[in-house]
Amino acid sequence: MGKTNSVAGTGWQLVRVASLNLAPWNYKTGDEEKSAKLEANIRRNKQLENLIVRQLVGRQFEVVNGNHRLPVFQQLGIKEVMCYNLGKVTQEEAVRVAIE
Repeated sequence: MGKTNSVAGTGWQLVRVASLNLAPWNYKTGDEEKSAKLEANIRRNKQLENLIVRQLVGRQFEVVNGNHRLPVFQQLGIKEVMCYNLGKVTQEEAVRVAIE
């Protein structure tokens, strides 16, 4: 596994939830019923789907894929999650990855 909050390189990394930021450009909207089901699923099965992130300044990351999972991780007190770090890509590149 990768280093926790590694600032060098891309790829799979364990990242502290406190270092993750929601993408303000995320085009998907929230739904309370889906959020409740997602929370129940994560409680039961833990993290099954990895987040995709892009590196911001320092040790901060923006969630490219997984913006609905992040609040659930925070709510459940989960400290670290597995992420695929795209590195320092532009917002345009991040949006493309999120859509594809």
